[in-house]
Amino acid sequence: MAKAPKNMDEYLAALSEGSRAPLEKLRKTIRSAAPKATEGISYGVPTFKHLGPLVSFGAAKNHCSFYVMPPRAS
Repeated sequence: MAKAPKNMDEYLAALSEGSRAPLEKLRKTIRSAAPKATEGISYGVPTFKHLGPLVSFGAAKNHCSFYVMPPRAS
C-alpha cells in the first residue's frame, strides 16, 4: 500500500482478493459481535474501538493478522 488508507473500506479495496475476502468476513464477524464499535485506521491498520481500542487486523505479503487490544489498566 503506497498511500496510507483513510478508512477501512479504502484499506480493504487496496488488497488482493486472497487477503480481502477473509478480512471482509472478519470485519462482518466483529461488527456482529460488537455492533457499537466504531471503525477506523490506527497505526495504518483497520481498528475497531468501543470505550477504547478493541481489535485490529491487517494484511502482509504472506499472511493476515488479528490483534486483540488489552483493556486499559485503571
